[in-house]
Amino acid sequence: NKTLQFSQQLLQKAEKEENLEQKGFALKTIASTYLYNKHFNRAESAFNTYLTFAEKSGNLEQKIIAYVFGGDLYFSLNQPKTAFDYYQKATDLVKNIDNDVLRETVYVQFSKMLAMTEQYDKVIAIRQQALSLLESKQIDSTYTEEEKREGLRLANFILSQTYQQIENIDSARYYQDQVIKTIKEDDTCSYYLVYFNEAEINYLEKDYESAKENYNRALTNCPPNYGLFDLNMAYRFGRIDHDLQNY
Repeated sequence: NKTLQFSQQLLQKAEKEENLEQKGFALKTIASTYLYNKHFNRAESAFNTYLTFAEKSGNLEQKIIAYVFGGDLYFSLNQPKTAFDYYQKATDLVKNIDNDVLRETVYVQFSKMLAMTEQYDKVIAIRQQALSLLESKQIDSTYTEEEKREGLRLANFILSQTYQQIENIDSARYYQDQVIKTIKEDDTCSYYLVYFNEAEINYLEKDYESAKENYNRALTNCPPNYGLFDLNMAYRFGRIDHDLQNY
């Protein structure tokens, strides 16, 4: 309720000052708030208002952000065809702007959708494109070396995971090696990602003892704190014992 209240106040202020960026932010926040609280009819109505504004604004970035939100919204509404169309619109437009962060966001969101429909060749092409953007991005006052390292770590991890989905172990290992290169010796929490991904590759190689060992190593290095994590890891250990016929 407070979010909606402040968003409405911001919207009124932005309209009075003719600030298109703030108006777009306010309209998106209203729609996002309804979506977050699963008020789907209101979310869709608020999105249509936001989309109309974005398309009439003449601002390319506003349109792209609105299309990405449309993709997220309709994916939540279990309408993948509509979600795909919005992600595709954002992807087509994002090539024409000079905003690496937004471009990377669009590519990642669209590639998630493609992965769910098992279009892995397209997923890999898009994720490699996003990785190239990160690799070429220059360090400056607004983009630190640490931020670049974290971005490269995640991009290479996602590509390794993608190649695992098509059981291309050599490529999965190549990107795993790139992940390792981004880890500092004292960055213990990042070791979680390395050990977890190594265990996933071990499992594909049917090296079950190494997989167990690396899952356990991952658990000792800053495992994520979210509700389904324990269930997720129980599945992985159970999967190994199932394959070993340890019923």
